[in-house]
Amino acid sequence: MVRAYFGQRSGTRRQVVARGAAAAGGGLLAACSLPGGGSKESAPPAPGKLSGTIEFWHAWTTRQPVLRPYLDQFERQHPGVKVEDIDANNIGGRMKLITAILAGSPPDAFHMFADFQPDLVPAKVLRDLMPYVRRDKVDLKTFYDSEIKAHTFQGELLALPVVVTTNAHFIVWNKELLRAAGLNPDEGPKTWSQAQEMVLKLTRRAGDEIQQLGLDPGAPPGNGIPTNQFIRWLYHNGGKLMTDDGKKVAFNDQAGLETLEWLQQVISRQGTFAAFRKVSGLNPFYNGQVAMTVQQDNIGSGIRVHPQGKTMSWGIGLLPVNDRNPKAKVATPAMSGHGYGVPRDAKYPEGGWTLTKYLTTSDAACGFLVKDQGRFVPLKRCADIPEVKDQPESKVFAAGAQAGVVVPRTSANVEIAKILSVRIQEMFEGKASPKAALEAAAHDAQIELDKAIVLPS
Repeated sequence: MVRAYFGQRSGTRRQVVARGAAAAGGGLLAACSLPGGGSKESAPPAPGKLSGTIEFWHAWTTRQPVLRPYLDQFERQHPGVKVEDIDANNIGGRMKLITAILAGSPPDAFHMFADFQPDLVPAKVLRDLMPYVRRDKVDLKTFYDSEIKAHTFQGELLALPVVVTTNAHFIVWNKELLRAAGLNPDEGPKTWSQAQEMVLKLTRRAGDEIQQLGLDPGAPPGNGIPTNQFIRWLYHNGGKLMTDDGKKVAFNDQAGLETLEWLQQVISRQGTFAAFRKVSGLNPFYNGQVAMTVQQDNIGSGIRVHPQGKTMSWGIGLLPVNDRNPKAKVATPAMSGHGYGVPRDAKYPEGGWTLTKYLTTSDAACGFLVKDQGRFVPLKRCADIPEVKDQPESKVFAAGAQAGVVVPRTSANVEIAKILSVRIQEMFEGKASPKAALEAAAHDAQIELDKAIVLPS
């Protein structure tokens, strides 16, 4: 049953947090002042036979019919149980889901995105899943380390990972175009210097127009966390988005400047930014106008269903690192993704936990996400199932997840990604130097960070 409070106004993020803190009993100050970040969950009772209805809220929307067979299978495994799966978009959207949990009228299990964390974690409205993990002997090492860390706060595991927080970017290439340029079609660039050399061999121009782009590095970077490639290049140069305590921006240091200058050089070696923009993008890669591109971990499934892409011979590798910086290494920032959690006030927490465990640790995780959607998931063994283990991206994705580095979790992360996108585009348009663009972005980002909620590690 959908409860009546979904007709309420959600208000601003801060208003939502404030209301939720009051509903949580004592407010944010009380919650944050508890020793060790709050009281620990007592050991859950021994599991018994499940019965009744488990209310599960998610945001899969168009993929709800794909999810349903796995929920039906869960019901068959637990006779007498009914899973009521409710798409958040049908009940007012994701912010209404947050509002409901903060107000003390939550489901038994829910879909928690990274941007929910600043609202829900300080209010202490989520159950620590570690007691359940210990009771049921769930081996958390079956997940990539960064995925568990991204959902852990002061020792409390508040969700089991569903989609990788690393949301890694990889370099993908058209083998035929590399072969035509006299390059090894089975090897992409592993360093920034190699990438620049390959760009020169792969770029073809006719006057001021670019006929074939050597490399689209993601310029300007996308304005969302999953699409902001500058952040990924920064971490592959030993840089950081912010300090480890989440209080100060850090992307405007020497590593950040080197990263932005390198991206600028990649574009200028191929032509003007205006000419570059005409050819860059995923569709030009599919139709053979782009030799190498930087894409997320869903690129393989996209290639296989695209009318032109599905006939392409392609390769994939980890994002190159700056070989001129001895501190640079493959490092995939974990700051996105999502998991499933159990609210503190869930009416049926045992049912919520059992469903969460099933959807994240069993074959259901590999089936729903990997087999049915072609996505990469936090559960390690899903990379070795027969359907994907021989695909070119399988081991590459796994290596990217193994290199995950958790970025401080703050309510400003989304805004910082947007700010970087705007300021870096100004640089590419010739309105600012790399240094000026970074300083302007750092100024704007620090304003957001100074008023942000910073979550404890």
